[in-house]
Amino acid sequence: MRTRLLLLWLLPGLSWIQGSEISLESLAEYFNGDWVSVQEDCIGVGTATRSYEWILDRNFVHIRNHSETPSADTAEAPNVHMDWGFLSYDQIRKKVIFREFHNEAYVNQYVLDSISSDKKHLVFNSEALENVPAGWRARVTIIITGDDTFLEFFELARPGMGFETYLKGTWTRKPRLPLPPNAAQAGLPARDSPPPSFSSLS
Repeated sequence: MRTRLLLLWLLPGLSWIQGSEISLESLAEYFNGDWVSVQEDCIGVGTATRSYEWILDRNFVHIRNHSETPSADTAEAPNVHMDWGFLSYDQIRKKVIFREFHNEAYVNQYVLDSISSDKKHLVFNSEALENVPAGWRARVTIIITGDDTFLEFFELARPGMGFETYLKGTWTRKPRLPLPPNAAQAGLPARDSPPPSFSSLS
């Protein structure tokens, strides 16, 4: 309930753009790299790590996610969740598509169809859920709060019902590690350069 109220407080008053009026390159420029998160769900608080990187001739962005959250039974080991995601751009529909493959065998396909006018609030709505009962819907909302921080909300809706927040993540970019002293002579790119600003999404 607390995360749901936070989401409702953050979203009103925003000017929204319908449609995926943002490029895959802009998303990749901001998110590229490694991230860590504090995850909050109905049971408790856990942690997560995530990476974003270009693959296949920069046609897709590969997302790797690993999280651990408390078990309902405190005597049991934490719940471990893993998923791989892929961002792509549908040139026919002119939309960014997000496909997500979970270790529990769920497959979610989302479309980015709502973006705030400042490009800092992104809403991915599900258009196909595999291995999930008919009628369920999912939604991922990302709120960019700084050059190295963003909030993420995962919501589910039962058939005929409204969305409920199941997970909130507070993400922080991991510092970039400097290359060895001889990296410049080897022609390797610098890793200690400043991260891209979220203004690049505009």
